[in-house]
Amino acid sequence: MGAGRRIFHNLFALGGAQVVTMMTGMVTAVVLARVLGPAAYGVLGFGVALLSYFGLAVNMGMDAHAVRVVAKTPAHGKSVVKLVLASRMLLAVLIAFSVMALVPLMGLSDQVQTVVKIQCLGLFGVALTLDFFYQARQKMEIVALRQVSAAVMGMVAVLLWVRDSDDIYFAAGVPVAVLILSAIALCLYFVFISRGNAGNIPVPSRIDFVKRALPVALMGVLTTIYVNLDIVILGFIVNETEVGLYVAATRILTVAVILPNLLHSVFYPALAEVMDDDAKRENMAKNLTRVLAFLGAGVGAAGVLFVPILLPLLFGEDYSGAELALQILMANAVFVYLSVAVGTFLLAAHCDKAYTTILGIGAGLNIVLNFVLIPIYGIEGAATATLVTQLVVWVCVAALAKKAFNLQLFDIHIRALVVALVACGPAIMAQRSVFSVGWQEILAATVFFIIFYLPLSHVAGVVDFRKMVNILRVSS
Repeated sequence: MGAGRRIFHNLFALGGAQVVTMMTGMVTAVVLARVLGPAAYGVLGFGVALLSYFGLAVNMGMDAHAVRVVAKTPAHGKSVVKLVLASRMLLAVLIAFSVMALVPLMGLSDQVQTVVKIQCLGLFGVALTLDFFYQARQKMEIVALRQVSAAVMGMVAVLLWVRDSDDIYFAAGVPVAVLILSAIALCLYFVFISRGNAGNIPVPSRIDFVKRALPVALMGVLTTIYVNLDIVILGFIVNETEVGLYVAATRILTVAVILPNLLHSVFYPALAEVMDDDAKRENMAKNLTRVLAFLGAGVGAAGVLFVPILLPLLFGEDYSGAELALQILMANAVFVYLSVAVGTFLLAAHCDKAYTTILGIGAGLNIVLNFVLIPIYGIEGAATATLVTQLVVWVCVAALAKKAFNLQLFDIHIRALVVALVACGPAIMAQRSVFSVGWQEILAATVFFIIFYLPLSHVAGVVDFRKMVNILRVSS
């Protein structure tokens, strides 16, 4: 299968899975938020945010580095899988026991402690997940099947058995159980199809593998700091209800940024494969940038417009207090798209040191801003810290790509932002002309935004719809 067809196939498979995962995930989030209430929902969100850092410690950057290794040398795939699984399982055991011992010392309520301990078992699911191998081999349909099955199982379990706030412990255990079950199923499939296949990494390369994975691990830690450190800090500073409001807002943001994560998964191994070809890598990088700039500016602008209506419609009036915070987070989504476009290229190009430095700057800035803004402005301060941090990271990664590879990306980004702002005008007027509130407002504003945004994006040169198929090709 050619490179362009392979990317399209992977995009279609993983895109379909992301649609199903997004829909089931949103149903699950809405049901949990409404049934448990803001306070209990905040406890779940706090536990997830806190344990995300321990999950990174279990992974230790080995996923991303393994993608680069297997994409370059597929014959080493079986040995890489063995090395990664063995290393991560050892780390999972050590970290899980450490978390269990440390949780009682954190000054948390008994309920929060129990939830965190249950969620801690998910570290073993992280250790067993083999998505990286199939991502590297560009067989995204297998990754898609695992993601869909886990999402659907989780949604069904929540719908059947979570009835009120007393079911919070069951709600905490559901994602843990489905992650572990789906990971084990994929491991069994890998064992079945790889029987008799050889391929061993020389012993000296094992140590080198872990060393090369460490910078990627640091990137993951730094990225996670400015993505969800705000929830952790909120959990210690404000009440659980406020945390629940903010977690609901971040759930909508998570759906909004599925697309860049999807395109990163598809383009990352393809970029790693053609990194030695200057023409192909530049063409693919610019294609990815055009798509994400177009999508990001549109999603962010539309999100800011619809948020005041969407939040109470989905989660209920109890969560209307998070409207302003979510508007800020949706503005942040624009720069997530732009940053992912450049960051995917830098990661494939092994710019680990420079990229890590940028993420370190972002993480440090985010920590300072959170501790300054949250005590004063609460969840709006947390959202603002995230927005400012992402804006700084975007400027830095785009500047690095220009300096190191002469990739001129700022022009595309700025044009997309300007076009989105212009298209917001007619959408706002259409929204205000609708007398009834709710879905009618959203529909009217969406239609007018699309009517203006699509042709303006084409005229401004953000994306050429006549050549859209070339976005999925390595060369055009």
